[in-house]
Formats: sequence, C-alpha cells, structure tokens
Amino acid sequence: MGVSGGLFIYSPAAKTRRVKFPVTITSVKVNGKIVADSLVNNSSSYQLPFSSNAVSFDFAGLYYGSVPVQYEYKLEGYDEGWVNVQGSFSATYQNLPPGNYLFKVRAKDEQENIAGEVS
Repeated sequence: MGVSGGLFIYSPAAKTRRVKFPVTITSVKVNGKIVADSLVNNSSSYQLPFSSNAVSFDFAGLYYGSVPVQYEYKLEGYDEGWVNVQGSFSATYQNLPPGNYLFKVRAKDEQENIAGEVS
C-alpha cells in the first residue's frame, strides 16, 4: 500500500511470530555465597545443609530482539504458582523448610507463548 512518504506493508504473520531463545540460570547463591559453577551447568541436584536455608538464583534470557518478553520463576515444592519478574532477574528464598525443590524460570512473549525455559 502506498502512503505519503513511502510504502506501508502489513504482515499478519509478523504480528503472531513466536520467539524462541535460551533461558539460563547464571548463578546460585547459598547464604549469600556463590555455589560452584558446576551446580549451574552440570548438576541436576544440590543438597543444602540444614543451617543453609537461604538460596538465590540469578537468571537471564539470551534474547536481543524487539518483541516484549516477560520472565517468570517458580520453586516447585514451595511456590504455588509462577511469580512474575518485576525489574529483576533473580529470585531469593529464605527460611526454606526441609524438602525437595526444583527451581524453574521461563520467558513468555506477548501472546503468552513460552519462548524459553530452564530448571
């Protein structure tokens, strides 16, 4: 379609395009101290001593596009639902009761499609 000053092209497929990208946990802290990188990259589990019941997770989405993305996280066994990220790329839990937990983080595009997820 021609418009004043140029050409306008509308593509419905571009509006509903899904983005996919990796989401990664960049660090894990126990009682404020960074746990070895092997936990983040190679291990599926980690046992905390009873006195170490504060844990923080830092995460990032490897996405540089222009489509808005929303991040959410969840500690299975503790959180009842997904927690929306508000301006921070970390999650902190203190005074966790004994139990088994699984941390998950995901990114969603503006149509609520999962763009990436990691646990």
